[in-house]
Amino acid sequence: ALEAELGAPFDDRLEQAFSSSYGVCPGNQVRVVEWGGFVVLFSDGATPYAPGGSFTFFDWQLRNLGNATPPLATPDGIALGDSIAEVRAAYPEVQVETDEILGPTFRVGNPPDELRGGLTATGDSGTVVSLGAGRACGE
Repeated sequence: ALEAELGAPFDDRLEQAFSSSYGVCPGNQVRVVEWGGFVVLFSDGATPYAPGGSFTFFDWQLRNLGNATPPLATPDGIALGDSIAEVRAAYPEVQVETDEILGPTFRVGNPPDELRGGLTATGDSGTVVSLGAGRACGE
């Protein structure tokens, strides 16, 4: 379905889940499929969405890589470059914080079904620099 919408991916590779380029992911292997700044991840292990045993989609991420990034937005219309004020208008329950590793971030909902994103700043003038949802990889 993604290829029908976005064309052939720029990259489609398997990585070891415990040492992937996206951090420690569930399972033994993670399939990384990239369309420029848009990345979808599939795991062969158990996730909140499937028990494991076959590759299952579990996370997506969007970051600005210039012309290579598809112009995607959330169902509520939030896209890269939008202000945190626009995020607050679309998602009144948004939580904004400064993570010691990631810097300014926002979250809407609760894991594993949360929307998350990176920001330039936590104030209303901060802008969205990344988006993602699903069960993120990490330590």
